[in-house]
Amino acid sequence: MSRSGRLILGAVIAAGAVLGATQITSGSTNSTKESVFVGLVPTRLLDTRENATTFDGFDQAVGRLDADTTYELDIAGRAGVPTDALSVTANLVAVNPSNDWTSSPCTHAVLTSHSHQHSTTMPGVNNANEFTVPLGPYGDICIYAHAETDIVVDIYGFYTASSGGTGTPGQDGADGQDAESPARVIWVADDGTGDFTSLSAALASITDATATKPYVIKIAPGKYTENSNVAMKNYVDVEGSGQGITTIECACSSNGFGASAAVISATAITAEIRHLTINNTGGSNRVERGVHEWRARLLAVDEQCDRHRHRHRRG
Repeated sequence: MSRSGRLILGAVIAAGAVLGATQITSGSTNSTKESVFVGLVPTRLLDTRENATTFDGFDQAVGRLDADTTYELDIAGRAGVPTDALSVTANLVAVNPSNDWTSSPCTHAVLTSHSHQHSTTMPGVNNANEFTVPLGPYGDICIYAHAETDIVVDIYGFYTASSGGTGTPGQDGADGQDAESPARVIWVADDGTGDFTSLSAALASITDATATKPYVIKIAPGKYTENSNVAMKNYVDVEGSGQGITTIECACSSNGFGASAAVISATAITAEIRHLTINNTGGSNRVERGVHEWRARLLAVDEQCDRHRHRHRRG
C-alpha cells in the first residue's frame, strides 16, 4: 500500500497532452519559478502487480487499480527526490490495461482540473509512457485509471528551483576520473564505450542476481548481431534505447520450437525486456522466432519482433 494509505475514488477531467511514447523534455511546471532538471538512476516507486517489489518496499504488490480509481503516489523524499522538488519526470507502464489513465498533482485529496498528463492506451496491450508532472503540496502525484489496470512507475529525474542568476564563469578545473556506472547497471555499446559490446557477453558476466539484488542491462543505439540464441537470466532486465534504435539480430532457426529457434529465450525466470527491436533473420531450418518463453514471467513492455514469436516456415 502507499505510505499514506490513500486510495481516492472519483472522476477527473482528462486534459493536457496525449503522450503515447513521447518523452517530455520541457522544464515547464505550474510554478512561476525558474527550474533546472536533475537526472537520477531509474528507480521503481510503484508496481501494483502481484509479488512485485519496489526499491524501498512501499507501493508494491497492491493489486490492480479498479476502474474510476485514483492512486496517490508519494514521491518527494524517495529515491533522491528532494522535498522541495517542483515536478518529476518518470516512465509509467500500464500493464494489460482495459482503457487509459491520467496523472496529475494531488491537492488536499482533491484532483486539480489542470496540469494533467493523459495517455490513451490500447486495451490488453502494455503501454510505456514517459511524462513530466508537477508535484502536489504533499510531494505526491495522483494516477487516475479510467478502467482496470496494473501500473508500474519508474522515476528518473526531477525539476527544482534555480538557485539564482548566472555569475562570472570561473577557470576550468582539472580533468577528473571517468565516472563509474551505478551498481548493478551494465552498459552495452557497439563502439566499445560500454562495459560490453554484446548482450550475450553482458548476461554471461552476471552471476549473483536475486530478487533483492536485480540487475539492468542498458543497450546503446545500434544493431547487435548474436551468433546464437541469447538466454535471459532471472532478475535481469534488458532495456534498449527505443524500438528501431536498438536492434538485437540473430540468424536463429531450428527444426523444433525450442529456444534455439529464437533470438531471445526465457525459461522459468522473472525479467523485463523493453525499448528495443528483435529481428530473427532466419536460416535453413523451418522454425524461426523472435522470443521463446517457457514458464517465465517475461514482461515485454514495448519489445517489437520483426518476425512473429511463433513462425513455422513451410519447407
